[in-house]
Amino acid sequence: MRTQGKQEEDSELELALTMVNELALSKKGRYLNEIETIVFRGAWYGQSYEKMAQNSTYAQSYLHNTVAPDLWKLLGEIFGTEGRIGKRELRSYVSRIVKKVGLSSIPILGEPPDICSFYGREGELANLKAQIVQKRLIYVYGEAGIGKSTLIAKLFAQISQGLSQGFDFLVWKSVCYGPDVEELVASLYKMLNLEGDEKANVSGLINQLRWRRFLIVLDGFEAINTKQRRDYMKFLLHFIEEVVDGCLILMSREFFLELSVLLNSRCISTIKLEGLDIQSAMQIFESKGLSDYKGGSKAIELIEYYRGNPTELTALAEKISCFFGGSIEKFYEYKTTFISDHSQSAFQQLFALEGGLSDFGREIVIYLASEISKESKPVDFSNLLGIFSRKTDLSTLVRELENLEGQSLIEKKNISGEACYMLPPVVKKYVLSQALVQGTGLRK
Repeated sequence: MRTQGKQEEDSELELALTMVNELALSKKGRYLNEIETIVFRGAWYGQSYEKMAQNSTYAQSYLHNTVAPDLWKLLGEIFGTEGRIGKRELRSYVSRIVKKVGLSSIPILGEPPDICSFYGREGELANLKAQIVQKRLIYVYGEAGIGKSTLIAKLFAQISQGLSQGFDFLVWKSVCYGPDVEELVASLYKMLNLEGDEKANVSGLINQLRWRRFLIVLDGFEAINTKQRRDYMKFLLHFIEEVVDGCLILMSREFFLELSVLLNSRCISTIKLEGLDIQSAMQIFESKGLSDYKGGSKAIELIEYYRGNPTELTALAEKISCFFGGSIEKFYEYKTTFISDHSQSAFQQLFALEGGLSDFGREIVIYLASEISKESKPVDFSNLLGIFSRKTDLSTLVRELENLEGQSLIEKKNISGEACYMLPPVVKKYVLSQALVQGTGLRK
């Protein structure tokens, strides 16, 4: 019963935040930012400023003396009740407004993934909410399991309960099967139940959407192969030039270099989703019942080792809970690198003979894994140039390194003024295990 009550309380808070953000956008041209949201949540739950500071990275005095007064002023302006809303009155006042105004559901077409758990990401959510009203195309990319789909699904859940000036409709479309542009357009026509004299082609679709306010998400964009990308670039260029109020979000595990030609447009933004911060990642350990995560340096080391990847950390925490009695200390006695099923599947697709990795890219990754396993340090660019210059020219090597970095398969650091490369631990573990099993590289 207590859990159910907490869920209802959280749901009420999310509805309140949705309404406040919609009003703030309508009257002030922006949503609440991350730190304002922290204070709003804390005030909603009756927390002291000391408690808010403990749950964030901000100082108590800054929250109390700077952020809170500005937030109360902002709320007073958007509700037209200047001076009447403060920390104590916030919840009761906003709750009454929510019930009075009511929230109309915005239709969602397609099937966003279920949100089983969600940690942190308040800054990313606030940024996305601002971007979807300012941009026509947003490219969200990041490694497998980093939480792209979960983040955008959370965005859908929050904006699907909006005020009347919100979106006309939301669309979630998976493109993981690699459709060409014509197939995608035909599928969107069917999903949107578009009618009229317009033909089911790119121009017809854009004419139908030109003056409507919508948000369309294409999930799994990494499945679009090299041959298809030219047609997709034409489609995207047509979209951003013609559509007025709509926004298209593309989600991918990798950054397509072909997109570079579009980035000069002010209508486009790219977002690389990074790992969770320490505080948010710790919530995963807590939710899985790990006993010694608080105040432990080893817990922080694990979060940093797995780059804050929520899928990898969740899989790791489940194994620690199951096999090591929930003790991180015991796990460290036999420390190894685990790879989640999600990442395992993604790597298998990527490293397949007809996957998204070129033969040259595969060769570079295998070489890096071998060198790093022997030396335990990054490999500098001059080393790579010496090894591969006999096989290819400089520009090809540089472009392939950029591709691998865009696919989150390698990491680049500048050491003493020179670019140096290393592999994320889960990538290195996968590459070495596959090379060990198969004897000679990753090709069968």
